[in-house]
Amino acid sequence: MDQLSARDTQTLWLSAKIPSDQFLVFGFDPVDSIPELLSQLMVRAHVVDGLAVRVDAPVGRLDHPYWVPTLIGPERFITHDAVVDLDACYRSLATAMSEQVDPYRHPWRCHVWPVGSGAPTPSGAATVVVVQMSHAFADGRLATAFARRLLGGRDELPVSRAVDVARSRALLRGIGRFGRQSARLIAAVRDEQRCVRASPDDGGGGGVPVCRVNRATGAVPVAASRTVATADLRPGDVGVSAGALATISAALAGYLGADPATPLAAETTIARPGSRETPDLLYRNHFRNVGVDLHTEIGDLAERAAAIAAALRVAQVVRPRADAAARVAQSVPAPMLAAGVRAFDVQTRSPVVTGNTVVSSVNRGSADLVLGGAAVRFTAGFPALSPMQGLTHGVHGIGDTVTVSVLADPTVVDVPDYLTRLDAALEAMTAVAGRSHR
Repeated sequence: MDQLSARDTQTLWLSAKIPSDQFLVFGFDPVDSIPELLSQLMVRAHVVDGLAVRVDAPVGRLDHPYWVPTLIGPERFITHDAVVDLDACYRSLATAMSEQVDPYRHPWRCHVWPVGSGAPTPSGAATVVVVQMSHAFADGRLATAFARRLLGGRDELPVSRAVDVARSRALLRGIGRFGRQSARLIAAVRDEQRCVRASPDDGGGGGVPVCRVNRATGAVPVAASRTVATADLRPGDVGVSAGALATISAALAGYLGADPATPLAAETTIARPGSRETPDLLYRNHFRNVGVDLHTEIGDLAERAAAIAAALRVAQVVRPRADAAARVAQSVPAPMLAAGVRAFDVQTRSPVVTGNTVVSSVNRGSADLVLGGAAVRFTAGFPALSPMQGLTHGVHGIGDTVTVSVLADPTVVDVPDYLTRLDAALEAMTAVAGRSHR
């Protein structure tokens, strides 16, 4: 049986309060026939293991929900009207973001836009395919694997264990599991308390003060992207993520008019160690959120990127207290989890945040995807906004290109001004990276 973990269950239930769907953008050369492309997607969807599932919830939330088999119908594939350019495509996509998938019916769907110009392809025209997925169904890396398989890749996927579960059986199983989970929760809490006593100063960072982009109004967001060569974001020996974070830090600090001594941070994700698959569960959200200092006090972009890379390495180390806290979270019985989600108030403001912006960075693999006879040229992604985040970024690479994406609440962020600053920061980083590789 494929049952949701506590983390995945929490993600599912919280999505009713804070929308969290992922939108994985893949840009291909123009295809000759959209109907043939849709037919190809339908065929592939039926052979990719794990896509033909939906959520089934036990009565009364007495246990974590299950993934059960379902049918894949044509309603999963949405064709949008042809648009004049990529900006118009993103405007249409931003509007579509308001309609989240219903995981209890289907946890993913596909959108297709024919784009006339402005795309980072040889001709400027493109066929843009956006795979929309519930975050409860997959985190960024697992979603990438599913999307690549759907779009012609050969990535390995977890083995689907979804089976039909009778409601009565699930109810009885949930009642029986409650006692066992409660015992595990008590043990996990005691272990966490021991870790706190042993390492009182090992709680990780306390966050950074909020700034004026740390709010959102629910307005239709503005989406934009910039695609560059991978080498343009790699000054010296640092990776793409650190180079992109340094670039974003320059744009953000300039936009905010921040004093270099004012701390700014980005909230990003780090993959958890070990396998996401266990004999009992598939952890679909197998990551943790960390805050990374953007080191705006360092003027030189190459040196700043190196400092950010060092901060990322430190963040990848799993502290004992954080590990113990994660075990507590994974041990929470469903009724307690449901009560916590019900009590969660999205209007509550905090004076500090993990990061002043969210940056999701995922390598989407080789540029070997082919759809309708057309080759993939770029990929992008737009992390969801939230009540405390009015500006988010995606950093997504495929082949030898990387796309830096922006999603912003236009009532919170002066988007044209911010994009101008991001363009200038990308140009500066390209120059720095070019000098370092001579």
